[in-house]
Amino acid sequence: ARAADGDVLWVEGARPVGWKRHLWESYNVPRLLKQERADVLFVPYQIGPACRGLRRVLMLRNMEPFLYERYKYGAATRLRNLMLKVSSRRCLRGADRVIAVSEYARSHLTAGLGVCPQRVRTVYHGRPELGEPADHQQRNETIRKMGIGEPYVLSCGSLLPYRRCEDVIAGFERWAATASTAFHLVIAGAAIDPAYAALVHRAIVASPFRSRIHFLGHVGWETMITLYGGCHACIIASEIEACPNIPLEAMASGCVIVSADGPPLPEIFADAALLYRARDVVHMVDQLDWSLDKATRIVFCERAKRRAQAFSWDDCAEQTFAALTDWSTPSS
Repeated sequence: ARAADGDVLWVEGARPVGWKRHLWESYNVPRLLKQERADVLFVPYQIGPACRGLRRVLMLRNMEPFLYERYKYGAATRLRNLMLKVSSRRCLRGADRVIAVSEYARSHLTAGLGVCPQRVRTVYHGRPELGEPADHQQRNETIRKMGIGEPYVLSCGSLLPYRRCEDVIAGFERWAATASTAFHLVIAGAAIDPAYAALVHRAIVASPFRSRIHFLGHVGWETMITLYGGCHACIIASEIEACPNIPLEAMASGCVIVSADGPPLPEIFADAALLYRARDVVHMVDQLDWSLDKATRIVFCERAKRRAQAFSWDDCAEQTFAALTDWSTPSS
């Protein structure tokens, strides 16, 4: 299906996913562009079909294919990342303009891939709209029905090696061994890589605090809002991100955030998170200890909400539209 909006033609409707989508786009998009005599092709990802006679704008939104070799993946996921890496490098280098979703992504484009800086624009994602928060009683009832003990700390995101869920479990174990309060750990996220999901499962089973660790798998957005709203702290251990949604969601929810210090997380959080040295679970525990202090909690909850205001979908839309239409001046 197609939808026209002024001078913009949106390609809508269900399409294949994965490599089948790439084949679909390679065949259908050039034909559609020729038929409509388009001037610009925008693909909100880092891979897009090659098209002659028009400008092509891509986005760098996924850093995993460029850095996956640092981690142990299952064979299928490793092959997928290899294919994405090869295709992404070729497409990004050949694009007329690339939208980077963070300064970290921009740096990788220019310094890592050799893309001309004048062809790159930085446009951050927006914060989520959370709607009206559930009242305290309703939230507690939802959490109780899920079998989660309170208070709890939260870790979320698809289970992939760079998310370092094993660090979260190890840090939680150290903290639980000394904390005066019987905290629980909630892990929410789809098991994308089976080999890594098995590693996380073994870590949970082997934990002396396994009865207090709750793995939920994939949960819906309404449930995530409840989990963010009720957690004592949100722990983010990820090491490969571009402009990650989880930090934006956690900040918009006013969470106390304990985060690894790898890029682009400090760029996204500014002063709104308790940062620890990546993979240093002792330092993670130190920051979790700070989360116990009432005054510290108030400060970081307010900082998170305030920092979230810097990320707007309206701004993102305006800046993206400018990147697609303003060809009179170099990218900045």
